[in-house]
Amino acid sequence: MHLLPGESRKGDEVRLSVPVRAGTKFLADFLKLLVFPSHCRLCGAFLAGAGENTVCSACLGKIDVWDGPTCPVCGRFFEGNTDSHICGRCLASPPYFSRHRSLGRYDGALREVIVLFKYGGFSNLGRKLGRLAGEFLESDSDMLYELDMIIPVPLYPKRQRERGFNQSLVIAREISRITGIGVVQKGLIRIKDAPAQVLLHAAARERNVKGVYALGKPWLVEGKTVLLVDDVFTTGATVGECSRVLRRGGAREVRALTLARA
Repeated sequence: MHLLPGESRKGDEVRLSVPVRAGTKFLADFLKLLVFPSHCRLCGAFLAGAGENTVCSACLGKIDVWDGPTCPVCGRFFEGNTDSHICGRCLASPPYFSRHRSLGRYDGALREVIVLFKYGGFSNLGRKLGRLAGEFLESDSDMLYELDMIIPVPLYPKRQRERGFNQSLVIAREISRITGIGVVQKGLIRIKDAPAQVLLHAAARERNVKGVYALGKPWLVEGKTVLLVDDVFTTGATVGECSRVLRRGGAREVRALTLARA
């Protein structure tokens, strides 16, 4: 019996060598792409790159991470030729969190990916965004210093069942994988349902979140420095209320990280 290139014999058994097996897998993957083609949900490009899923690498590469001046407390972005400084709002009424940062503005590619992730049900995009957030956090020593735990902003149970996942928890888990800081999944719980914040103006947002959150595990946060994680920071109502509950529950300090700032 003549063996084909890449084959070997052991007794009556013919085995494929590693290169041939790899080639067979490549062929199977290629045929799968031909039969079930996948395209980027943003630009329509064919998804064939390593690790590409839902959105292509080129579109993800368009996410603009802010590196300009900010308010060191609330994280507000400053335009023009200025240095980072505490904004007037934080001077007049300091928030319950000590500092907040966002990856970038809620527009362009970042906004499009967040919308697909949050409302399109593509949790894999949350993992990609979470990795970006984790890398962003690692570059900021003030945010990372002596952090004890990560707590995601919770969803009301019914809303989480409808969506299939809590977007803030998906992000928090990826940040945890990169930084090594543990996630306390029910450090905060949502005890009341309320209208979606996106439909409300600033004053109504503040009222809408009052009494909505509670400590889930108060004994864990007492005396600890907490990183609060959410997807989008608009007026700061949600992050502010969650921080208030954590601080009054005994947390030593609350810092916040979001994907985008509206």
